[in-house]
Amino acid sequence: MTTPPPLGKQMLLWQAVLLFFVLPAVAQTPDSTATLVSDSTVVVLPDTGRAMPDTTRRVLGPPLGFPATSEGTRLGNKPLADVAEVGATDLLAGVPGSFLYDFGAVGWPDGWSPYGLDSQRLALTLDGRPFEDLVTGRPRYDLLPMALLEPLHLQPALLGAPLGVAATVRAFDEPRPLTELRYRASRDGWQSIAAMHQQQRTRALFGRPGVLSVLFGYSGQAADNEYPGSRLRRMRQLTGRLRYTQPGWSMEIRNLHTRRHLGAQGGVIPDGTLFETIYNRFSPNVQNPGAERQTIRNDLSATLWRTMFSEQPPLVASAYWTSQVGRYRNPGFDTLATRVHRFGGRLQQPLMVGNQHLRLTVEGWHDGLIASDALPDSIGLSRTRFFATVRDSVQLGGFLLDAHASLNAGDETFVSGAVQGAWQAGPLHLFAEGQHTAQPVAWTDVYGYGRFLQPLATAALPRVMFGRAGVTMAAGPFDITLFGFAHRTTQALDLYLADEEDVVEAQVSSTAVERVGAGVDVGWRRTAARGFYATAQPTVQQLQNPTASPEHNRLAGSLPDLWLNARVGARYLLFTGDLDLDVSLRARYWMGFLSRTLHAPTGLLVLPAADARPVEASGTLDLVVEGGVRTATLFLAYENMLSGTQLVVGNLLVPTYPLPAGRFLFGVYWPILN
Repeated sequence: MTTPPPLGKQMLLWQAVLLFFVLPAVAQTPDSTATLVSDSTVVVLPDTGRAMPDTTRRVLGPPLGFPATSEGTRLGNKPLADVAEVGATDLLAGVPGSFLYDFGAVGWPDGWSPYGLDSQRLALTLDGRPFEDLVTGRPRYDLLPMALLEPLHLQPALLGAPLGVAATVRAFDEPRPLTELRYRASRDGWQSIAAMHQQQRTRALFGRPGVLSVLFGYSGQAADNEYPGSRLRRMRQLTGRLRYTQPGWSMEIRNLHTRRHLGAQGGVIPDGTLFETIYNRFSPNVQNPGAERQTIRNDLSATLWRTMFSEQPPLVASAYWTSQVGRYRNPGFDTLATRVHRFGGRLQQPLMVGNQHLRLTVEGWHDGLIASDALPDSIGLSRTRFFATVRDSVQLGGFLLDAHASLNAGDETFVSGAVQGAWQAGPLHLFAEGQHTAQPVAWTDVYGYGRFLQPLATAALPRVMFGRAGVTMAAGPFDITLFGFAHRTTQALDLYLADEEDVVEAQVSSTAVERVGAGVDVGWRRTAARGFYATAQPTVQQLQNPTASPEHNRLAGSLPDLWLNARVGARYLLFTGDLDLDVSLRARYWMGFLSRTLHAPTGLLVLPAADARPVEASGTLDLVVEGGVRTATLFLAYENMLSGTQLVVGNLLVPTYPLPAGRFLFGVYWPILN
C-alpha cells in the first residue's frame, strides 16, 4: 500500500482569493458600520467609536458548580489568546474534579479526565462541528486555533458522549481594522507566533447594502523539548474567513489548514537499575528516538444564518468537509499512514418562547477511508453518524432547568439524554445533573492499527450512566463548592498494553465499571480586582470492586485516589494605572498511582500492565506573572520550579515521560486597532 500523498495545494486556493479582497480594502477608509453575527442574532450596528474592551485583568470567575447559561459552563471570561496557559488542556485542568495526564512537552497529547471519565472518549467541537481525530477518535485539543477562540464551554452529553468541550471562534466584529499578535517562547527552545487581521467593508449585493468581513490568521510554532525524539519540528496553521451580512441573513466560508510534525519517542529508559536516572537531561536514553507522527488536516466549512421568524434567533445551516492525513514513521522499522475524508452538515433552529430557550438540531456526517496501510482490509471503509436533538432550557426566578434528548444513529441506534438543574437563593446554589450516554467507538477500536493495536473481537457500544450534584455557598470573601459524582459504564471499552512491545489490545470489561468521587472548590477573594486571593480544589475518587476482573485492577490505578490544585496570588495596579499586575503561585499534588502510558504510534493513552512501576506521589509548583500594559498583556512563568533540586529530583504523570524541570516561559498578546 502506498503512502497517501499530502493534501494538494488547491485546498488553500480559496484563501488566496481572500487576499484579493483584502489588498484593495487596505487602502480604503474604514466604514461607519460594524457587523455583529452570532448563533443567536444577525444585526448591523452603527460604529459608536467604542474603545477596545478591557481584557488585561484576569478574573477566575465564579465556582464551576452550576450551568451558567444554556450553552453549558463557561470557563473564564477572556479570549484564549489572552491567557497564560499554553494549550486548551492546561485551561481544562482548572475545572474542579479534573485530572490532567500531563507531558509538559509542547505539542504532546495531554489527556484531560473530568470526574474520572476516560480522557479519550469525550466530545470536542469547533463551532458545533466535531473536532476529533478521524481515525483514533481522540479529541484534538492540540490542533485548536487557540489565538482565535472564545472561552471554552463544558456541555453534558455532547454528540452522545458523557461530556464535551465546545470551542468557538470569536466573532471578530470590530468596525475598525483589527490586528492581533500573540508570541510565546521558552528557554528549552519553544517559539510560537500567531497573527490575525480582520477588516469590514460595505459592499452592495443585489442592490442592497451589506457588510463584507475578511479574516486571515497565521500561527506557527516549534519546540525542541527536553528529551531526544520529543521535538515539535513544525506546527503551522492558516485560517481564512469570508463573511457577508445583510439585515436578516449572513453567510460565511471558512477554512482551517493545519500541518504538524511531532516526535514520537517511546519513553525514557533508565540507565541501569536506578529509575531516577530518567530525570538526567544531559545524556538520556529514549526508546525509538527517531520515531515521529505527522498530521495534515484541512477543515472547510460554509455557514448560513437566516432569520425565519420575527423576533426569533436565526436558523443556522452549516456544511463542512474535513480531510486528514496521519502518518507514523519509525525509520528502519515501521511506516503507517491513513487518509480520511469527512462530509457533514448541521441544521439548528433556536426558539425563544417566554422564559424558555428551545433548540432543535439535526446533524450528521459521513467518513470515508481514502487510503491506508494501517487499517487492515479496510480500504473503502466508511461510516455515517446522525443526531437529532431537542433541547430546552427554562429559568423561573432562581431556578434553572436544562434538558435534552438525542436520537443517535450509526453502528447502533440509541437515545442519549441529560437533565441539569440549579437553584439559587442569595448566596446558596444547589445543582444536580444526570445523563445517559455512550462511549464513542473509533475505527482503531474495531479494525486495529497495523501491528500496534489489536482490535475488539466483537464490536459493542458501551453505555454510560453519569450523575453529579453539589452545593455552592458564599459568605463574605469566602466561597465553597462541595460536589460528588458517580458513573457506571457497561461493556466499558479501553486499551490495554500487551506483553509485546508497542502493542495494545482493545478490550471490553466483562463486568460494569463503577467509579465514585467527591471534590471541593474553595476560594478566598476569588474575583477580587485588587489584593490577595486564593483557591484550592482537592478531589478524591475510587473505583468500585477493583478486584472484580483483571481489567478492573488496571482501571483502578489509572487515576490517583487524591489530587489537588491550588493557587495563591495578588492583583495590583501599579505605575499610575499603566501596569495591571497579577502574580500567582500555582501548585499541583497527586498521590501515587499506576496512571496511563502513551502508545506512541497512535498518540493514545493506554492502561499499562498491572505490575508496572507506579507513578510516585509528587507535585509541581509554578510562578506565573500576568501584566496588562494598556491593551497588551505580558506573561512570565517559571514552571515546575522545584524539580531538579534537592527537594524534588524529578516528577512525572505519564510513565516514562518526565515533566520539564524549571522551565521559563515568556509571552505577549497585543491587539491593535488601526
